[in-house]
Parts: sequence; C-alpha cells; structure tokens
Amino acid sequence: MRDGDNVFEGGIFVDEAALAVEEYSLLRAAAQQRGLVFRDVRDFVEEVLFEECAKLNGTCVGFNLPFDLSRIAIGHGTAKSTAKSRKFQHGFSLQMSSDEYRPRIRIKHLSHRASFIEFVVSKEGLEAKDRRVDAGLPARPPGFFVDVKTLAGVLLAESYDLEHLCIDLDTKTKKQSRDDHGKALTAEYVGYALDDVQATWECYLELTKRLAAHGLPQAKAHGLISEASLGKAYLQAMNVRPWIEAQADFPPELIGQILSTYYGGRSEVHIRREVRRSFYCDFLSMYPTVNTLMGLWKFVIATGIDHRDATSDAQRILDEWTPDDLQRQENWKRLPILVQLSPDDDVLPVRAVYGDGWPRYEANKMANIGLNRLTFEAPLWFTLADCLASKFLSGKTPKVQRAIAFSPREQQEGLRSVNVAGDEAFAVDPTRQDFFKALIDMRRSIKQTMKSAEGQTKVLLGGRDLAIKILANSTSYGIFVETLVEDLEARQPISRYGFDGKRVTVTSKVEERPGRYFHPLLATLITGAARLMLSLAERKAQDVGLDWVFCDTDGIAFAKPDAQSDAEFYEASDRVRSWFGTLNPYEPIPGSTAQDSILKAEDENFVSLGHNKVSDELAPLFTYAVSAKRYALFHKTNGKVDLRKASAHGLGHLLPPYVALAASGWEQSSKAAYWHEQVWIQICEAALLEQEDELDFATNPRLLAPAASRYGANTPDLVRWFDDFNAGRNYLDQVRPFGFLLSYQVRNLTILSATDPNAATWGREHKSPPRPASIFDKRPAIAAELAFDRATGTSVPVEWLKSYSEALAGYHLHDEAKFVGGAKIQRGVLERRHIDAIAVRHIGKEAHNWEEDYFVGSDGDNEIQFGTGIFNPARLIAEIRRGREAFGVRAVCSAAGISSTTLSGILDGASRAESESIVQTRRAVFVLGTESEAATAKADRALRIVQKRIEEFGLTVVAGELGLDPSNLAKSLSRTRKLPQRVVDNITPTSVTIGDSPQRIVE
Repeated sequence: MRDGDNVFEGGIFVDEAALAVEEYSLLRAAAQQRGLVFRDVRDFVEEVLFEECAKLNGTCVGFNLPFDLSRIAIGHGTAKSTAKSRKFQHGFSLQMSSDEYRPRIRIKHLSHRASFIEFVVSKEGLEAKDRRVDAGLPARPPGFFVDVKTLAGVLLAESYDLEHLCIDLDTKTKKQSRDDHGKALTAEYVGYALDDVQATWECYLELTKRLAAHGLPQAKAHGLISEASLGKAYLQAMNVRPWIEAQADFPPELIGQILSTYYGGRSEVHIRREVRRSFYCDFLSMYPTVNTLMGLWKFVIATGIDHRDATSDAQRILDEWTPDDLQRQENWKRLPILVQLSPDDDVLPVRAVYGDGWPRYEANKMANIGLNRLTFEAPLWFTLADCLASKFLSGKTPKVQRAIAFSPREQQEGLRSVNVAGDEAFAVDPTRQDFFKALIDMRRSIKQTMKSAEGQTKVLLGGRDLAIKILANSTSYGIFVETLVEDLEARQPISRYGFDGKRVTVTSKVEERPGRYFHPLLATLITGAARLMLSLAERKAQDVGLDWVFCDTDGIAFAKPDAQSDAEFYEASDRVRSWFGTLNPYEPIPGSTAQDSILKAEDENFVSLGHNKVSDELAPLFTYAVSAKRYALFHKTNGKVDLRKASAHGLGHLLPPYVALAASGWEQSSKAAYWHEQVWIQICEAALLEQEDELDFATNPRLLAPAASRYGANTPDLVRWFDDFNAGRNYLDQVRPFGFLLSYQVRNLTILSATDPNAATWGREHKSPPRPASIFDKRPAIAAELAFDRATGTSVPVEWLKSYSEALAGYHLHDEAKFVGGAKIQRGVLERRHIDAIAVRHIGKEAHNWEEDYFVGSDGDNEIQFGTGIFNPARLIAEIRRGREAFGVRAVCSAAGISSTTLSGILDGASRAESESIVQTRRAVFVLGTESEAATAKADRALRIVQKRIEEFGLTVVAGELGLDPSNLAKSLSRTRKLPQRVVDNITPTSVTIGDSPQRIVE
C-alpha cells in the first residue's frame, strides 16, 4: 500500500488451502525476511481492499486487473443492468466477501485491453448502503481501479504484456521470463512474483507521468479506457460541446439519410495470387489530412449544421470536374455534399453478402464492402466524394436526383486554448486554428528535430511524437461514429429512419445509443474523402500506365508492367506521388525547398538496415495478395524471401504453434505472436516457384497439433459453457471469470462420417457441426483431449479437430468474393461485379460482440438488423411467380428455406410475409436459375463432345466407353438430344471418365 511515493505497507497474501505445507512456510519466511506483512487472502480483501480502497477512496493498481480480482473472489454472478444504465450489461458481479454488507466488484469486459471496473453494493447489502448515506458517505463506495494494461494502451496505442511494457518504458525493474509457472514454489519464484508487482508499479508511475504531461486535469487514469478517451479529454479541455447536445433538434430523418452513406475504409485486392513487382505508398495521416482539406474542424466547434438544396451544384461539379480540379485545395471544401441518385451501373461502395451459395449459406457469411458497379431502381444516398470517384474510375457521370449541402453554423462560445502534450510551444487556439492540422504540423516538426537529436532528448521527442500521433488518430475520425450497443431484456418497438427518410417502427432486442461526440456527417465525409483519395491514386496510376495490386484504407501498392524497366517504373510511381503534392495542407518542413507530397513512399521500398531503419537505396519490392487485408510485401535475398510486411488477418486468433521439444525450422522467438510471418514466407516462396496450389503445411511437424485459439471467459455466457465441467468442483478449481479458455476447429463431418459412425450420427442429430472448446492448458494438444461441444456439452474426439496444417490449408486460397475472378484457385486481375440490387437491408453496428465471434466463431451474420426495405415488391413477387412456374413449389421452397404456405402467402398477397422472406425467396429463384443455366450449358457441352467422338471413333465404340446401349444412344441423339445425367456428370471440357480411367479428349 502506498500514499503517493511512500510505501506504508508491503505484503504477501496467500490462500492457505491452495498451498502445500512447505510452500506456505516458504512464503511466510519470505515475508519475514523482506519485512512484509503476511496475510491470508480473505484478510487482505477485508482489511486492505475494502478498508483502504473502498472506504478511503483508494486506487487499486494492477496489470490485467479483471483476471487478478476474479482470482480472489469467492463467487460470481451476472452484473445487473437497469433501464437507466446498462453500462455493465453482460458483465460480472464478483462476490469478494462472505459479509453481505460488503460491496461487490462488477466488471464489464470491453476489449482485450479494457474493462469497466467499480465497487457496487449488492442486493443483500442495501442496509449497508443506507448506513453509508446516514453517515454522510456516498451510496456507492468511491474506490478506483487502474489497469496498467489499459492505461498503456491509451497512452502508447499498443496492446502490451508486462514484459514488453517494462522494456519500452525502460523501468528499473523488469519482468522476467520463466517457464516454471504452476510448479512447486521456490524462493526464486517468490522473488519473481514480488518483482512483478514492483514492475507493475513502476510502469504505472511512468504512465501517469506521461498522462500528467498532457495537462488535462479532468483525464484521470481510472477513467481512460481507449485512445478515444484521451481525444475526448482534449475536446473537453477546449470546452467543445458535442454536436448532439449543441443541435439536439436536428431532423432524425436526415440523420438516417446521412448514416446510409457511411462506409468504412476501402480495402481491396486487384491482382490476386500473383507475385508482382510493386511500389508501396500510403497517404500522410489520411484522416487528419482529409479533415483539414475539407475544413471539418469548423463543423466540430460550430453550434450546429445548416443544410440547403444543392442539386444543381452537385450535378455541375460531377459534369465539369476532372481529377485535376481536385489538385486545388479549395475545391475539397466544397465536398460536404450528399447526393441522391438511382445507381445505373455506377462504381459505388456496396455493402453486401458476396459469394456463391445464396441464399442457402448466407447465414454463415459476413457482409463486405466492395467498390462495384451498382444498379438499383430506388434512389440511394452517397457522398459527393464517392460520386466523383465513380466518374473518375468508370468514365460515366452519375445523374443527380437530389443533393444536400452542409455548412457549419457560428462558433460555439467559451472555447479555450489547450497545450498539446502539456507543451506551451504546442498551444492550439480552437477559434483560430484547425486542431487536426496543428497536430500533424507538430508531429512533422518533432520528427525533423529528432533527426539531429541524441540520447535522452531523442527519447523525450519520440514519446511526444507518439502522444501526438495517438491524439491525432483518436480525434480525427473514430469518436464521430461511436455507437454504444445495449441488449434489451425483451423485444421492444424502436423507431428508425433509413435511406428513404421515412420513419419505421421495428421490434428489436438491441438498442443503439450515440457516443458523446457522435457526428455522423463528419464520419461519412471523412471516410468518403479517404476513398476518393485512393480512387484518385488508382486513376493517376492508370494514366501513367501502371496497375495496382491492393489498397488498404490509406495505402496502395502500384504494380510494375512487364514491359517497363525498373527506372521507368520508379519514375512513373514518382509521377503519381508528385500529383498529390499540391494537396499537402501542412506547413513546409524547415529547410525544405518544396512542399512534399501527401502520398509517401513507404520504407518497404528501400534497403533495410535492420532495427526499423532503412537506407535511401531502393530495392525491388514484391507483393503477393490473396484478398482484402491478406497480403505480403517482400524482397528477394539470395533467392530467399526477405519479408518486409505481412498481414496477420485470418491468423491472429490462433495460438503460436510452438510445442516444447518439437523439431522444426520454426524457432520460437521473444515475439512468438509473429509466427504468422513464417506462414507468409512459406506461401511466398511457393508462389515464386508457382507451386502455391500444391502448398502443404503438413510437412512442418509443429503444425500437426490441433489448431487452438485462446480467449478469455469474459462474459457470463462464456463461463456458462463450462457448467458441466464446473459441477461438483471447488470454486477455486472451476473455470471462473476472465480465465483463459481454448477453442478448436472441427474437420468436415461429411468426410469424417465415411470412417467414423459417430460423426455420421452427429450430422443426423444436430443442425450444425460441433464447436469445440476446452479448459486452458499451455499445451493445447493436451487440452484438446478434453474438448467438448460448447452448445451441447458433448465430448468431441480429438480426431475430429483440425490441425494447424489443415486450418492453414486454404489460407492463401481465400476467396475475394466481392469481385469477379476471386474464387479460390483463380488468379490474376479481378473485375468489379455488376450488382443488380433488389432490396436494402437496414443494419446497425457491425462490430457488436465482434471479439467473441473472432475467437470462438460466429453463429452467422451478427450485424444488428432492422428489417429489409423493398422499393418494388410487385416486381420481386412477379419474378418469384415465374420461378415457381419454372422450377416448381418444392424446389423454390427448399432453396429459400420456407414452407409452401409462406410461398403461397407471398404470391397471393394474403399473408403479411416479411420483406426478408420475399428477398430470400427471390434470391432462391435467382440461384435456381443460375444453376439451371449452368446445367443446361454443361449438358450441351457434353453432347458436343460425344458427337465429336462418334464422328472420330464410331457409335459403337463411344457407346461402350459410356456404358450405354448403342441403339439407345442413337435414339437419344436423334430424338431428345439429351444424354443421361451420369454421362453428363462424367464429362468435362478436357476428359471423359470411362470406368475409373479418365480419357483425354479435345472438344
């Protein structure tokens, strides 16, 4: 226990029941030798945690506090929520004491590095609450909790373990790595545990110093949960009123239309599964930059927004502007316009469930955003930036039906200056300066100074640069689109406004509340302008003869044409980058003779000097991209892949496959989390040899163990999965809140059923395959022996679990379904799809419960859905009727997953069939039509092949090959012109299967 820098009590607390006699004696002796108080864990809770923290307004500091607090609890339940406050919904209520008048601690997990934590009076302790009020004390105990892991994430923008945090903060005491956890206690291990506590405290002190340096008295360490918290604290320090408070009467129907234009960052692959020479660039501070170019700071500090009709203005801009008009910074300030149009093969962002199998497998797919050719007879809203991007990429000018321009009202009163990072040299007056621009100017100035700085000065500058970078990122976008999601006790009627501006009442178990600085207009303008930047880069690359491999939010990799020399390629890339030079809104770097471009050449293009340093010498860079956010950049050194950057997308949830004593070329490093780089090296080396289609990860012995993902038991629902496991066990031996768990993947049940009767039985009895989970063990292969299905509690045989090699088998073949040519084994240049939309689905926040889905698997599309809007239901019903006549009631109902009664209700209009059922059935008809066309084409092709073989070898020979009677084959060809289906199925464009032997043919 500490009071400021003074330690007035140090101690060790133990659970005697969990220790051997000699371990207990060892700990007592260690406490005596070090002058520490020796307590039982229950005494610690009663005499320290409650008396010093709860009663005396103390602060409890720890690293990964939810885990530590749950270890000293004696029970847990589900935190209560009320209609007024659902802050702790899906959280835990930890019972810390057998005294019913002692407060509980409730914890709500938010992310892998943040939680809400507070004392709360339990239901049984209401009398204690009354006693507190009578004594003049607040009803809720006022103690505070600071998780150093959370505070480090806020101030350093990374997720740390304690070992690496000590290194980066250069604390005097470092956390040591050990491999004897869970074994019998030794004196050395006790010293290690005590050092852990001291290291945590030293990290806390250093982080609170960095927080204090910001000069934000209202930003308390216990109140910060993310980088956005820091950004909000600066806005509060400047006395900026949130827009939703300043203009509470803004029309809700207009908010619905604004939000319908919101899409996230653009992330796409254009050249798939080919190794291509490339030049990788990204935009300088993309979101702050487009903020500055559009002058959006004036919206942030305004008393509200005005809007006006801008239909003619928007059409004039779309008719007249070329990309060169956007080289003028003043024109970006004209972009705060939303445009309504009926898309007619226009290239626009489309959020949809892409891929094959609609509608049968749609529930297992997630929506993606692709820049595609959209056609829809209903008028939809888009940002003017997206409409300009469509024109520049397609050469076709969108036709405006209506447009709305937005402008800020007068400035708010009472705005105050703030010193960024607590430095008076970095003072910002929000009434005269653009806050976003000022932050980037500061960073550029610091970086320039750092080039000549040394020693401690350079370290201090680096810390200040990081603080400003975090602040710029956290205030320039995310807080404007923050939405808080709460689950309701039961379905309730909720009003919503969609793209059509109409109010519709839906029933939902989910309620969404805007965050404090929610400002949907800014959110959609920022992301729309960022997509426009990437589209301009794509267009300018095309103008100079370049292609591109992938783009990702603020970066793009240009592709070198085969006919170009290296010098020509670099010169063309520089021409594209130079085009953006006039758009740099920041102050020139001291000593620079010209304004530099906002499209920067990334370090990956240059020779690496190690330790994150590069030379000025360019080195040939290669890119291999599979799908959005799934790519690698590398150099070739002595014929080997020298990886420069690789995406962990699709791999990050898996534990590193390092197993003790396993022999392999993959050595465990201090950063084992980067094992995915080894996967990418293997992929890229195979791609260089054009052998990635045959890539077999099973040759690596480390990858033969069951593939495991570690996650935390962070919600009551996750802990309830282990009710059967916990039954009859002492509480300390149970799976408890915030303990680690493991999940596994299951092999294909159909394949397993061929040799395992139990797999066939499972397939018949359950609608879904097993979803294996297990208690945590550092040896996932051992834990796999205890795996059970989390839905039924049934044991899952270890033979059913996928190995790492099986889980990785298709990683480099992952579909890019949102574009044509992106199916698994396809490679080359992808084309934009033509989307002929039939309806619009109204959704809420897409990241609801994302972390649970990420680690344990999604139950389907977990977007919050508020119904489907159909513009022309009569058209869809007519198409469904034609489908029924063509394919029959049974086929349509089976494909759509509906009953014949529902189908009848849709067609005769007598039932109140939901819009979703109509859309689902229309999609089923489409799939049936596509399958029918494909089957007809296949039959026609087979017929041509057979006829050609008859001309060459004769009727009798070919009939024998096909296992048919010659006379029957002759009748089929002369009368029905149809072959038996088994014959059609055995014929491909290149071979016909005769018995077990495929015969090569030429069509």
